[in-house]
This record gives sequence, structure tokens and C-alpha cells, in this order.
Amino acid sequence: MQYFTGGVGFFDSGIGGLTVLRACKSRVPGVPFYYLGDNGRAPYGNLPTYLIRAYTREALDYFATLGVQAVVLACNTVTAVCADEMRRAYPFPIIGVEPAVMPAVRNGGKVGVLTTRATGESQRFLALIEKAKRTYPVSEIVPLPCDGLAKAIEDGIQNPNTDYSPYLPKAELDGVVLGCTHYVFIQKQISTFYHCPTFDGNIGVANRLQTLINGGANVVKTQNLSVFGRTSSIGNHRPVFFLGARNTQNKRIYEQMFAKIRGRVVKNPKKV
Repeated sequence: MQYFTGGVGFFDSGIGGLTVLRACKSRVPGVPFYYLGDNGRAPYGNLPTYLIRAYTREALDYFATLGVQAVVLACNTVTAVCADEMRRAYPFPIIGVEPAVMPAVRNGGKVGVLTTRATGESQRFLALIEKAKRTYPVSEIVPLPCDGLAKAIEDGIQNPNTDYSPYLPKAELDGVVLGCTHYVFIQKQISTFYHCPTFDGNIGVANRLQTLINGGANVVKTQNLSVFGRTSSIGNHRPVFFLGARNTQNKRIYEQMFAKIRGRVVKNPKKV
């Protein structure tokens, strides 16, 4: 299988990072992407931090063998637990995904932040909340851990009739921050449940990646290497490589998402 050096790696505990991949692909269309979802060990939200660090190192070591020019930690939990540590350990730039708390609190009101347990308890998240409170003191920020929601989305995303409301904490809110990339899949359901707008950090990640890629030499060379995975070329000029044991599942969900954006529905995407 042919792959391209100078690509960008995306890592998530499962399918949640596909929402980040979608946002980034539209901003950086000429760069090959690698998506590694650790679906078999998802979700990460209730795992001990030492395991999250170990699994993240496995992924980044693999991306290093592919000659990537950058990696996106497309998982709020991984970013919250070990983004800074990984940046010190690897030579390539690492972009994390943060809950979009600051944009959500600018207009005041009561804002809920939906997170996994690990994200909500991390020092990085708590520091972000304190910064938002200092910057916009007229806003009320309510952290809302959603135990089981990421797992429910991982298991039920291909069933459009899945009801996720039992996993959503009840609250009267003026805005909701989606503090896990899995939650973006059910953004409309969450907005309907709370009767208010939602905010996610995916566009911020795409902006940072676009700035990083455009600011460098961005020279992409073609080489040959055996890569275990699936590829997709929907809506881009370079393939997306799906790696890991659940590559077929992740590829199918990705293509269904892009088909909707392009106005087409692919009921049975062809496996390659």
C-alpha cells in the first residue's frame, strides 16, 4: 500500500475523533491523514491516567514510524490528561482539542460543560474553567460529567433511533459545551434536550492545524510502505488512511458523514 510522508496523524479512543477529522479535512484538503481509533479499548473517560498515557504513547510511536509532520490528539480526555507530556516526548507538533468554554461564556448566562469523568477531573480542565470565570465573571459555568455517554455513542452511532437522553444530566442552561469529541455526533439531540445552542472545539483544532501546515514547508513526498488499514478518498485530494483493528468501521462512519455533507447518501460504502 502506498502512503505519503509528511501526513498528519489523528488519534482518538474510538470514533469521536472522526468529527475532528471532518473539520480538519475541509481546511487542509491537500495533506494525507492517518486516523487511528482505539475502539477496542474505548472509552477512555473512566480509565486510570497511567493507561491513557500508555495507550497514547503507543499511537504516537506508530505515527512516528509513518513520518508524520504533526499529530492531532482528537480526544478531549487524552488532551486533558497528557498533551503537555506528549509534546515534550515527541519531535513533531501535537495539537490537542479543548472544550470550547471561552466562546460559550462570552455572552453570559448559565453554561453547562459536558465531559467524561477523566476530563472533568483533570487539572487542565479545571484551569480552563477558572480562566473562563475570571475572564467572564457574569457567566455561570456548570461542569456536567456524563458517565457512559461516550460508550453509548460508540455502540449506538449507527442506529439513528438511539436515545441518549438517559446519559444527559438534567439542567436549565443557556448554552452547552461539548467536552468530548464523541458528543459532536449527537449535537442536535443535545441542543434539543437542553433547548439551547451547543459549542465544540473542532473548528479551533482545524484552524490551528491549517496555520501549522501553511506556516511550514509542507513538502509531501511519496514513498512505499506496508500499512495495515483502509483508505478513503471522499472529498479530498489525498487519501485518509484508517488504521487499527476497527479501521473498516471507522472508514464507513467517516464516509457516511462526508456523504451527507456532499448531499449524497452512501447506504453501503464499498470496502477497499
